[in-house]
Amino acid sequence: MVTIRSNHYSVPCGYIGKDVQYQIHDSDIYIYSGTKLIAMHPLSDRKLNYDAEHYAEVLSYRYIGRDSDEVRQLAKQKLEIIGGTYK
Repeated sequence: MVTIRSNHYSVPCGYIGKDVQYQIHDSDIYIYSGTKLIAMHPLSDRKLNYDAEHYAEVLSYRYIGRDSDEVRQLAKQKLEIIGGTYK
């Protein structure tokens, strides 16, 4: 997660713990690793802002061996509960 204006935005698992940069244009946040765009989120006043694919990737490490569609469905259900998704 990247913290921007006191709110948290997800990044792909491969970038956890790495330095990233961001830019805000209009109402969107663009998150970069060097010059590579790694995530884009709408600017939000919610505390948690997950991309559904990023969250499914995190869950796939917890539920090793489960079908990827099953993990995506589980991620969708969990994100609906916490209200942290925009997709």
